Amino acid sequence: MCFVTAKLERLPIMSFLKNFRRRRSSTSSQDSDKSLTESQSSPKRTVCVNKMEVRQSNNKHVAIVLPGLLLGSREFARDLSLLRRYHVTHVLNTTTELEDVFPTLLSYRRVPLADLPTAPLRDHLAAAVCFIDAARSGGGHVLVHCYYGHSRSAAVVIAYLIESERLRYDDALAYLQLLRPDVRPNAGFEKQLREYERERASRRQARHETRGRTRRPKSAEHRTPETSQEPANFDRIAKPSSTVQTTCDT
Repeated sequence: MCFVTAKLERLPIMSFLKNFRRRRSSTSSQDSDKSLTESQSSPKRTVCVNKMEVRQSNNKHVAIVLPGLLLGSREFARDLSLLRRYHVTHVLNTTTELEDVFPTLLSYRRVPLADLPTAPLRDHLAAAVCFIDAARSGGGHVLVHCYYGHSRSAAVVIAYLIESERLRYDDALAYLQLLRPDVRPNAGFEKQLREYERERASRRQARHETRGRTRRPKSAEHRTPETSQEPANFDRIAKPSSTVQTTCDT
């Protein structure tokens, strides 16, 4: 088992998700579509992460999803100069047909998937997420790739966003499509990822309920006075940094 903790305040996708949900619920869909199209066609995009800026060039072969996590194609995976430019240290190969090109220079892991709706994506997600987590938490940079970087590798990256960043499938997909508009997991992968999303949400809820039941009640002398038990205005309370803990089951 391996664990990694990511602070919510450091997620580069939070501002995107707020804007995306606002656009999705807006009645002026025409303006929203224009705004999204302009953001996709921009030659450079900037994602802020804990006071760092990750500049993403309009490279058709790779996208920087998070610091230390890249989604790419076969062309990127076999170009050593590009791999070095992006400081890639680990490669997650999600194909059955492509070889690991630089096994003596980089750390590889294979997730053998055919780009078919019947391919058993769920069987490999725990190991794939753990591999990405271990590399990133150790300061590495992981490239997740398939042939085109549109379906198999994108499905694995979506699973990572669901698990480590607690995203819904739809939001994770929308985020990747902002970075790589051609991303589209096949129908079978989508079904399995939606099941994975529900499973992870259920597990988190179960853990939350278990922690709630194990909390010890306050003794009578330490209980809050009745006069202070009015509902709190949580909007005014400075909240501590929340964390997300990712558990990879082997």
